[in-house]
Amino acid sequence: MVTAVGEEEKTKAARQGILNVVLALIFIKIIDYLYYIALGPNFTGNAITFIVQASKFIAYLIGASIILSLLYAGYLMVTGAGSEENYTKAKNIVKSVFIVALLVLLFMLIIYQIFNDIVG
Repeated sequence: MVTAVGEEEKTKAARQGILNVVLALIFIKIIDYLYYIALGPNFTGNAITFIVQASKFIAYLIGASIILSLLYAGYLMVTGAGSEENYTKAKNIVKSVFIVALLVLLFMLIIYQIFNDIVG
């Protein structure tokens, strides 16, 4: 990254390499944690708890990005000064946010339904 300063292609490749390493480390840590809970006495309960907690975390992150997107869309509408371009952009953001919110809701309903059937 340091040697790529000033060269956009090398900087982009370095950023992609760093992102790949970080994602690989996260994936390795998840696999390590799953192996750790697999060795425990209550694997099914621990695995279900892990998956539900991970889905909640993902849903919270997506929920936060939904709120930020709605705030941005509102900002565009308020500061657009009647600009049709800003209004259209904000309208598209709100439509996309609505679709994503429905998908997250369905995702969470499916996760809870699957794991309630396994446990109960």
